[in-house]
Amino acid sequence: RTPLTGILPLLGKSFQTIDSYVRRLNETDDSSQAPAATDHIRAEAQRATCLTWGTMLISSTPKLMVSNFDVATVLDEVLDLYEAGNDLFNVSLAKDVQDRCSLRSDRRLVFVAIRGALDTILPLAWRSRPEEVALRLSRDIPSRSVIFRVAQSVDRPPDSAWNRWFDLDWRERPGGICSGVGLLAAKRVADLLGGALSIVPNQGPGCLLSLSFSETTTARAE
Repeated sequence: RTPLTGILPLLGKSFQTIDSYVRRLNETDDSSQAPAATDHIRAEAQRATCLTWGTMLISSTPKLMVSNFDVATVLDEVLDLYEAGNDLFNVSLAKDVQDRCSLRSDRRLVFVAIRGALDTILPLAWRSRPEEVALRLSRDIPSRSVIFRVAQSVDRPPDSAWNRWFDLDWRERPGGICSGVGLLAAKRVADLLGGALSIVPNQGPGCLLSLSFSETTTARAE
């Protein structure tokens, strides 16, 4: 089931934001405002793109477009868009990249999955005092996979939430339906690219999301 009733208003809001910044660019003679407006347009366009791709991934299987790339560069692109759109709020990010995390896979879908993972965890940290979220990218040689982990240690959802992460009807979800679509899309991408996704509570406060991709993916379509 595609949750169009919840997603279309979010896409409409993104288009309105983009239109507002485009008008601002066209109506001002102050060139100093152009870089900030352009950054916001780019960030909002990617937000709408990921939401659209996420919706499509939940309900269908795209043809994979396989290429060689380093996942660290994809992660940097995602983080750059968060910063451009001022979407980090009171969160600081501690990034740890180990080794060269290369994939032969679909770069577009890895981007959507990493964005979805962050859209799931960051809203938990937004609700608390200024907090650091740990990002770790590494290779797992025995399984020949690349693993992306996102951990926050301040807000632990109640026990009743742990069986609802993948339920789009969960109204109390931190981040709302946008986070739900992002998480389901990330899980779908992991399945398509020979990996896995899990989200588990820490022993203390907080939780950990792990997202893995096989180092080599074969292009296919359904």
